[in-house]
Amino acid sequence: EERRKEEKIQKRLMKEKKRRENGIVICLDDLEHLSPNLTSITIQSCKDYRSEVLDFSRFTELNELKIEYYCFDYPSKVRIEGMKQLKRVEIGSGCFTSTNAFNELIVKDCPELSELVIGSNCFSSFTSFQLSGLPSLKKLSIDSYSFEKASFEVRKMESLETIQLGSSCFEKSLHTVIEGERG
Repeated sequence: EERRKEEKIQKRLMKEKKRRENGIVICLDDLEHLSPNLTSITIQSCKDYRSEVLDFSRFTELNELKIEYYCFDYPSKVRIEGMKQLKRVEIGSGCFTSTNAFNELIVKDCPELSELVIGSNCFSSFTSFQLSGLPSLKKLSIDSYSFEKASFEVRKMESLETIQLGSSCFEKSLHTVIEGERG
């Protein structure tokens, strides 16, 4: 009986270790114990994350960040900053639903980022959406009912080819700027 319990624990620990080595997150403990050298992270669930700030900048080697549906209802400040290798960020529908007074998403100083895709009903109560230092960004896609209250500014993004916004995005924006290069 005792040996079977021990084997079961060992099996669970091995499965957990393998999942984390592959950059798969299903809980806060996984997120906290990921190697900062991962090149890809997929967050499948993280309902037990209860911090105001979610900062991905410790993952300096990351190429791709994927956050699946209905993750992270608590954080009100999300930072994706200074990630020199990051090429793609995809956030599934229903993520980042905090209704705190001041919420912000900052994506900056990621020179290789070429694609930022955000699903519907994400960041809907966020009041700040900051993009800067993204010279390789080609595609910005934000699905319906995301960033309803945020201001929207796009400046100095020489490579930007596509901005795709769903219905009600930035609907209550107090400030909207889309500025291209002057030739």
